[in-house]
Amino acid sequence: MTSSWRCGRRSLSVTASQPFSLSSFALSLLLVFRTNSSYNRWWEARKLWGGVVNRSRDIVRQVPRGPSAKY
Repeated sequence: MTSSWRCGRRSLSVTASQPFSLSSFALSLLLVFRTNSSYNRWWEARKLWGGVVNRSRDIVRQVPRGPSAKY
């Protein structure tokens, strides 16, 4: 299906699939930006959680141990 418009000497024709191809391009850009921002949030959380794990290991290392067993 083709729609045609005439403006002076120029005519513009649009096929039925063109609006979908243009909107799908915009949708793909939107999804890429959303995916990128969600990955950045995940990476930031991963770094913070890694810091918590490392700090908890440091605290456990500093806890005085009980009487040491001799082998």
